[in-house]
Amino acid sequence: MTNLKSKNIISWMLFFLTMCAFMFIYFIPSLAATNNISSVSIQIMEEKVDPGEVYPAKIYANGSSYEVDDVSVSKDYDDWTPGKTITFSITLIPTEGYKFSKSDTNFYVSNGEIASKSVVNGKASLKINYIPKVTLSAPEDIYYEDEYLITWDKVEYATAYKVTLYKDGYYYKSENVTKNEFDLSPYATDEDAEITFTVAATANTSKQSAYLKTSEAVGLDEGVTASDNTSYGSFVGNGPDMKFKGVDGYYITGWHQINGSWYYFKSDEKAAYEEWQNVNGLWYYFNNYNIMQTGWLRLNNTWYYLNTNGSMYTGWLQAGPGEGWYYLDTETGAMLTGTTTPDGYYVDNDGRWIS
Repeated sequence: MTNLKSKNIISWMLFFLTMCAFMFIYFIPSLAATNNISSVSIQIMEEKVDPGEVYPAKIYANGSSYEVDDVSVSKDYDDWTPGKTITFSITLIPTEGYKFSKSDTNFYVSNGEIASKSVVNGKASLKINYIPKVTLSAPEDIYYEDEYLITWDKVEYATAYKVTLYKDGYYYKSENVTKNEFDLSPYATDEDAEITFTVAATANTSKQSAYLKTSEAVGLDEGVTASDNTSYGSFVGNGPDMKFKGVDGYYITGWHQINGSWYYFKSDEKAAYEEWQNVNGLWYYFNNYNIMQTGWLRLNNTWYYLNTNGSMYTGWLQAGPGEGWYYLDTETGAMLTGTTTPDGYYVDNDGRWIS
């Protein structure tokens, strides 16, 4: 009887040890399958395509403990526009032996911005904002509109153009403009130097440059030189602070014709800019390029007329054969509209005399 009891006890002990070994072999590995994923890194990869075409982009997961299960995007690729945000919706699943944690898993993305994130039913869901990019096409159909004004076709998506100037083949300076034209006359001011150029489509701001990549620079073989100027040298500064330094090293004052345009440099050596200027009792107007204006001029919804020499016209005016008669105020030069002139004639809302 004692031996039988001992045998039973031994059998139960063997059974217990066998079950422990079984649990160690099969249960312990199952615990390993619950390892938390501490970090998730997502990358938006772009394919650099031909200039003028928006970059295609794809989502990649940079890790072995998780993988991309599903991706959708808020707009069809054909509707992507550089600078306009689109949103990727991404679902991630853990690989065997790992899991996402609502509190411990950190999410990172390169080339985009996380808009939202969540962990539900063992999966991670992300919304990532992305801005499509493009390499701009090079400007085309470049030509001289007149002796000094160059122009070219507008480039799709471009918000500015970089004009690089060369003097006698050597780099001179670069200027950014927002219009598809550029006046070379302020730069071709040395008597014997030739100015050539290249132009590239680019971005107008540093923020835009993140998604608008500058195009190839192109130009023309034909350059420009100075005309029969009253002074040779170089412009210094721009706008209200623009001056002109002559070849003798001194700044000029007074009237000067430079490459076909007239400028007036005041006593402080600065060129008149966006203003009326009284010179020897006559009024002249200078635009935002500091150039004297002629002909009809509209300022603040008021019309003026400037003679061929630039001086302001006053009194009755018939600007050309067969044109109507208009009255310019004798003190201000402003064209009268919808009223009776000082000498008793009526002009309509367009300023034309009604007989």
